[in-house]
Amino acid sequence: MKGHVPLWAVLPALKNREIAKNYLENGHKWLGRPLTKGEIAYLRDVIEQGDRVERWLRELGYFDPGPRGKLFRLTGDIAESDEEARRILKRLEK
Repeated sequence: MKGHVPLWAVLPALKNREIAKNYLENGHKWLGRPLTKGEIAYLRDVIEQGDRVERWLRELGYFDPGPRGKLFRLTGDIAESDEEARRILKRLEK
């Protein structure tokens, strides 16, 4: 096994990114005023953090449809091969 990623710690960055994009687009309507430069900078930073997390998860195989991706999404464990992932998944089913 290559390692483990605590998904609870990184997945919120993806959701926060989506919220920040929505806020960047519609925040002026909700606030009744334009966003400040500081607010815009903060939202852009949140979006960039989410983008970095997504790229990293893609590199590790989180979004892969095969057994490695399934194992990663279920447990946060990163298998070195599909075969290893299948063995671990089979053990988890028991």
